[in-house]
This record gives sequence, C-alpha cells and structure tokens, in this order.
Amino acid sequence: MKKILLSKWSSEKKFIASGFGIAILIICIVSTISLQYTTQLFKGQKQIEHSYQVIQAFDAIINTLRDAERARRGYIITSKELYLETYNNAFATIDGQFNYALNITANNDQQQKQLAIIAPLITKRLALIKKSIELHKQDKSNTAEQIALTDRGILLHDQIWHIITEIETQEKSLLERSSAESAANYKATIFMVVVGSGCTFLLLFAVYLLLHHQIVKRRRTETILRESKRKTQFFSMISHEFRTPLSTILISAQVLENCQEYSEAKKLKNLQRIQSAAKNMTQLITDILTLTRAEAGLDFQPKSLDIEKLCDSLIEDIEFSSGAKQNIFFISECQTKFVNVDEKMLRSIINNLVYNAIKYSPDESDIYFTLSGKMGQVILQIQDQGIGIDLEEQKYIYEAFYRSKKVADLPGTGLGLAVVNKCVELHGGSITLASQVGVGSTFTVKIPKN
Repeated sequence: MKKILLSKWSSEKKFIASGFGIAILIICIVSTISLQYTTQLFKGQKQIEHSYQVIQAFDAIINTLRDAERARRGYIITSKELYLETYNNAFATIDGQFNYALNITANNDQQQKQLAIIAPLITKRLALIKKSIELHKQDKSNTAEQIALTDRGILLHDQIWHIITEIETQEKSLLERSSAESAANYKATIFMVVVGSGCTFLLLFAVYLLLHHQIVKRRRTETILRESKRKTQFFSMISHEFRTPLSTILISAQVLENCQEYSEAKKLKNLQRIQSAAKNMTQLITDILTLTRAEAGLDFQPKSLDIEKLCDSLIEDIEFSSGAKQNIFFISECQTKFVNVDEKMLRSIINNLVYNAIKYSPDESDIYFTLSGKMGQVILQIQDQGIGIDLEEQKYIYEAFYRSKKVADLPGTGLGLAVVNKCVELHGGSITLASQVGVGSTFTVKIPKN
C-alpha cells in the first residue's frame, strides 16, 4: 500500500513538474515567435512609411514643375510680376526636393537610375521655362517662338511624368505588399499569443487543480491523523483517569469488606475515598459529555433565569462539596437580575473556573468571584492567588486535554477550560485571561444578556 501511494505521489509530482516545464516551454516558444512576428511587423511598418515618403517626394517634384509652368503661362498672358514669385519659388525648391528624393531612394538602384534619367530632363524643362519668360520680357509679340518652347516643354514634362509615375506605381505595389504582410504578421502574432496563452492557462489550471487536490488531500490526511491522535490521547486519558478512581474504589471496597477489626474512623476514611473517586469520575464524564454536546451544538437551550441567585447557590455548593480551604468571596455588582442563558452550560463555566481556582491556589488564600453587567453583557470574573499561567502556555490552555507541565502531578483531565471555552462560544461571548506566574490568574467571561 505504501509503495502504491509513493508511486502515485511520484507520478503526480512528475505531472506537476512536466506541466510547469511545458508551460514554460510554450511561453518561450510563443515569446520567440511573437518577437519574430513583431520584428517583421515593425519592419513592414517602416517600409510602408518609406513608400509614403518616396511617393510624396516625387509628387512634390512634379507639382513644383507644374507650378513653374503655370507661373510661366500666367506671366506670358498677363505680364504680372506676381507670377514670377511663384516661378522663383519653384526654382528655389526644386533642387532640395530632388536631393531629398535621391537620399530616400539611396538603397534602390533602379530608382537611382530613374532619377539619373530625370535629372537632365528637369534641367532642360526649367531652362525652357526660363527662356520663355526671358523671351516674353524682350519681345511679347513673338508668339511662334513661345509656342515652340511650350511644345518642347510639354514633351519634356510628359517624359518626366511617365518616369515618376512608374516609380510611384512600383512604390504603391510595394506599399500594398508591405501592408498585406503587416496585416498577416499582426494576425499571426495575435493568434500565437491567444493560442499560447490559452494552452499555458489550461496547463497551469490543470497543475493548479492537481495541487489543490493534493493540498485538500493532505489537509484531510492531517485532519484524520490529528483526530486519530486526539482519539488515542482521549482513550489513553480516559483509561488513566478511570483507572485511578476505580482502583481507589476497588481497594477501599475490599478494605471495607474485611473491616471487622477496623475502627469507625478508618471505615469512614475509606468511604470518603470511594465518594471522592466517584465524584472525580462523575466530573470527568460530565466534562466529556458537555464538551461533546457543545461541539455538536446540542442541548443549547437558553432561558431567562436569576443569575445572581444561581451564582450564589453554586458557590455554596462548591464550598460544601470541595471542602475548600481557601476564602471564596462572591461579589455581585449586576444591575440586571434576569438574563437569557443556558443554565447547564453556565453551571459548567462557573464550576470549572472556580474549581480550577481552588485546585491551583494555596490554602487560606483568597478567591474572588465577581458578577457584574455592562453594555448589554453579563461579566463573570474569577480571580485567584494561585500559581499563575506562563505566557507561552496561555495560548494552549483552551485545547482539549492540554495540561501544563507544572501541574502534571495534580489530578485533572485537561478538559475543564476546553468545556468553558466551548460553552462561552455557544453563548456568543468571550473569555480572556490575565495571569502572572506566582501571583495568580484572573479569568473574565463576557456573555450577552439576551
């Protein structure tokens, strides 16, 4: 069985490790491919921007030539100097525009060759425009020469325009291809990220489910082991606690059976031993039943009762039954007499706290039981001058069967404070402790009045 469990655990560990490994591998693959697609996407975007720049550069050249031609015609028709400004601006900007076109097409040999063809054509075109303007300044009536210059200019302009149109057609084709590639790369990147993330999520979710299952199973196993330990501890404690009083009862009964020659005092002493042992057994059974029923929420039946009268009666019973050698003082400061509580559980609370104060306090010391009320609560406070409880041990005292090493030689089950705590919880109240070793302890119980 152990080998099977180890094998199963080993396979689950392998699955978890493999799951994490595959998830990391998928993330690395997705990241690498996404990086490649993203790089191509940026590259395509730069190509698109470059194509737009090339198209705009050649559009600027052809537009400048057109502006120069329009300025020439306007001047020849109207003789207004205003048109010469446009002409001069065109001449001033054309060189810069051409050089810019050369720079942005430096990596394209074909376009560089086409620009080399265009350059002399532009020079000739501008020279014809200039000659036409100069001719008009000298002889406005020379129409035949102007027509000849215009025809030659149109021919040059068409040649330039055809070459530029060819360049722009190439760039637009490249632009469409780059745009399509960028769109495809973008879709591929999104697809890889979505698919990769989905696969990674599913793997990690599967690993999470397995880990969650392991944690739940481990907690369940720990709970079972803890409960098993508590049961073992419980049965061990029960057998030990019952064995002692039963042995006392048995021995005392045997002594009484053969007591003809014993004095009345010795007989009475043995009877008292039997009574004391029986009381211890009764208290043990009562604590066990109270704790069990309290943990299950059974028999919690609050009702209205006179709490001052109940506390006073309980203190008298405890003093009588325990034969306490301490001085027990009951102080009532409660304005409200009737409160809504469970009588049996309240008795368990008071009995356990007062009996503990008696058990762990020296003879002739004072024990104060104060009953008060405040802010809709009933406050029970038991103060003793006993051995006190160490600060480190205070967080364990409400656990069932817990007993301090300092009191290991004193009779007790370790159930009393567990019973008190559970009964207080069922009332919706609280219990606090203020204690100093060698000085004493003060338990304060606060329970809602209703």
